This record gives sequence, structure tokens and C-alpha cells, in this order.
Amino acid sequence: MGLDLAKTRLNMGHTIAVIDIDPMACQYAREKIEVMAFEGSAVKTTVLLEAGIRKCDVLIATLREDALNLAMTTLSKHYGVLQIVVRMGDRDFAEPSQLAGATHIISTSELAITRIVDAIEYP
Repeated sequence: MGLDLAKTRLNMGHTIAVIDIDPMACQYAREKIEVMAFEGSAVKTTVLLEAGIRKCDVLIATLREDALNLAMTTLSKHYGVLQIVVRMGDRDFAEPSQLAGATHIISTSELAITRIVDAIEYP
């Protein structure tokens, strides 16, 4: 999801930095999408600083676990990021994410349910 999102945002004219623990994903991001990619954990301050978190206007947290996205939200708020978009799987993370500073919370299950219902109701 993160790499597809990076590609879309890049095509819209934005400067993008990707952080991923997978070296192959970083290589793909650099070579195929042509964005900056930083290998490491997105909840590690040294990696965030290397990727330019202090200059970041918008951060999009799409990590595999809601708890990691919550940690990333907290760190992003600490470094002064104004707009923090978080992908959420478990609704129990909605309020903590808001309290941590998320400006937008995207629930993947709610999106899927809405799309399915719309597909049935409006074929």
C-alpha cells in the first residue's frame, strides 16, 4: 500500500520519502518509483530524522500494525508534522490515534464495508 501511495503522490507533484524495513521495497522505491527511500523502522527516531521528518508537511502511517502507526503518529506530532494520516485496522485505535495527533484516520475495514454495501445497493 505504501509504495502505491508514494507513486500516486509523486505523480501529483509531491516530494516523497519512503521508510521501510524491507530492503527490496526500498530498492524498488528508488529504482522504479524514483523516490527517496530509507531502510529501517519508521518508529525509530534516527530513521525518521534521516528521512527528513522535521521538514515533513504530511506524514502517512501505513505500517502493518495499528500499534506501530500509533507510535509513528506520536513521533510525528513530536517533530511538528502538521498533517498526520493514519491507516487503521482495529477500531480500538481510533481514539488513541486522535489523542496522539492524527488529523485523519482511515479505517480499512469501514472503507471495505462501505464499498461492498455500495456495490450491492448501486450495481
